[in-house]
Amino acid sequence: MATGVIELIILAGITVFLLLKLRSVLGAKTGLEEEQAPRAPQVEPVRP
Repeated sequence: MATGVIELIILAGITVFLLLKLRSVLGAKTGLEEEQAPRAPQVEPVRP
């Protein structure tokens, strides 16, 4: 039973670490980002 609890705590710690690393790499939306330019419309090629 104790090994299951220890394993759960270790996995939770790894998960928190990974989430914090992802947030630091990807960043958080703050609302101050510039608007993205609209993309050019995709034109499908005409098949003969």
